Amino acid sequence: QVVGIPQDPVLRALTVIVPVLSALLAIALGIFTFTRFGQHQQLSMAREQQPTDDEEEQYRQRLEEDLLAKR
Repeated sequence: QVVGIPQDPVLRALTVIVPVLSALLAIALGIFTFTRFGQHQQLSMAREQQPTDDEEEQYRQRLEEDLLAKR
């Protein structure tokens, strides 16, 4: 007999089933976490306020003024 192999069939089945279930649970948890993270990123990007035309025009004017000042 080899030392370390359970003789009871239930314990023998558990030594195979528990690691497999643990790995599947870890994979499922990882997928769940990454999908929630991706959804959170999409929501935060959607919430960002787009600049208005007036703000873009003010920025463009300041940029042109700064470029002219450097010449």
